Amino acid sequence: MRILADRRGRRPWPPHPSKRPTGEIAAYFEDAFAGLPDFHMTIRNLAAQGDDVYVHWHLTGTHTGPLLGIAPTGRPIAVDGIDRFVMRDGEVASNFVVFDQMQYARGIGMMPPDGSAGDKALKAACTAKTAVIGRLKRGQGPAGSAAPRIPGPRRCS
Repeated sequence: MRILADRRGRRPWPPHPSKRPTGEIAAYFEDAFAGLPDFHMTIRNLAAQGDDVYVHWHLTGTHTGPLLGIAPTGRPIAVDGIDRFVMRDGEVASNFVVFDQMQYARGIGMMPPDGSAGDKALKAACTAKTAVIGRLKRGQGPAGSAAPRIPGPRRCS
């Protein structure tokens, strides 16, 4: 796979994380296949319009090898995602990937299972932080005192 420059012949700046040399892409998949030796991807939907190709996929596997620095858990993984490829002259000019990162992190043991005590604690901490930042954004400090206005994240879910 060869990644092309933009229509003006320049490399996009900043470079998108998915625009990597072929060797880096191959190394990523070698690691993924080692960590999930029964790696299987099913294409759920495929659509093309002009230079754009959209692929909705479902990945499954069992985490029986090291993956992203995480020791094997033996747990099954199931992740849904979508790739958007832009094709030029029969080659991939760019690729944008969206997948459920929480689903993936839970599958390999980086995050606690959904609904577990650990998950509830993480969500409660994130929601509390968001509430404090929201108060600061509105200029409200503790007990209604004035505070500097700052931007912050949205509610956690």
